[in-house]
Amino acid sequence: MLYGSATKGDLSIGFVGFGEVGRHFAENVLTTQEELYIYDPFLDKSVLDQYGNKVKSVETTSILSENCNVFFLLVGSSVAIKVTDEITSSIQKESIFIDFTTSSPLVKEQNKDKVETRGAYYIDAAIMGTVATQGSKVPILLSGNRVAEVNSLLNSIGFDGNYLDRDAGAAASIKLIRSIFMKGLEALTIEALTTAQYYGVRQEVMNSIATTLDNNKFEEFANALIQTHVIHKERRLKEVNDSEKLIKEAGLNSFVTEGVLEFFENSVNRVNISEEKVEIDDILQTYIITSNN
Repeated sequence: MLYGSATKGDLSIGFVGFGEVGRHFAENVLTTQEELYIYDPFLDKSVLDQYGNKVKSVETTSILSENCNVFFLLVGSSVAIKVTDEITSSIQKESIFIDFTTSSPLVKEQNKDKVETRGAYYIDAAIMGTVATQGSKVPILLSGNRVAEVNSLLNSIGFDGNYLDRDAGAAASIKLIRSIFMKGLEALTIEALTTAQYYGVRQEVMNSIATTLDNNKFEEFANALIQTHVIHKERRLKEVNDSEKLIKEAGLNSFVTEGVLEFFENSVNRVNISEEKVEIDDILQTYIITSNN
C-alpha cells in the first residue's frame, strides 16, 4: 500500500517553509488534521499565535522527519536542492515528499532521485493559479511516481489537485512554460498601456485589444497567429520596427518590444518555412531546429 501508514486518518504532515502559500495550505490541512508541523528558521513565531497549538514549529529538519510522513516543500527554488538534501538525510521510508517549488524539471529530477534513493515517494507539484486570489483552493498539478494515489489523498484533505501520468518534472515544465506566456503578457500589457497613456489613447487602445481578444477563442487565435506569421512575418517586422520607434520617441523603455523585434528579425532572416507548411507541429518544430543550430 502506498504511503505505509499515511492514510487520510493517519497523516502527519510537515511543511518546509511557512510563507503565504504555506499559510493558505494550512487552512486545508487543519480542516482534517489535528496538527501540522512546520520548519521555517526565518519565521516570525508570532504568526503562529492564530493557530493555537495546532501548528508546531520545529527547530531542525531531522525533528520534522521524525514526526512526519508527508512533506510539503514550500521554499524558494534557489534553496530547493539544499533543503531537499537536509530532509532526505533523515526522511523515513515510504514517506511522501511533495515539491511545490518553481524549480526547473532538471532540478526536480535530481531531487526525485535523492528522495527515492531513501525509499520515499517524490511528487512534482505545480501551483497553477494565484494563491493571493484563490487561496487554499488554488489548482495544483502533480506528476511523478504513484501520482494518482497522492492526488487522491490531497483532494481528500481539501486540495484542488489534478495530475499527469508522467514523470516528475512534467508538472514543473507546464508551469514554467505557462509562466513564459503569462508573465510575458503581463510585461507586454504594462509596456503597451504605458505607451498608450503617454500618447493619451489608453482607453482607445484597451478597447481595441479587448475587442480582438474577446471575439476569439484563445486556441483558435493562437493557432492563427502561428500560421499567419509564416506568411506575413516580413510585413509584421516593419510594423514592430515602427512601434519601437514610437516608444523611443516618447522617451520610454521598450524592453518587451525590443525582444519582439529581435524575434521577428530572427524569424525573417534565419527561419525558412514554406508558406504551404501550415501544420502547427511542423512550424514549431522548425523553430526548435533553428534554435539548436
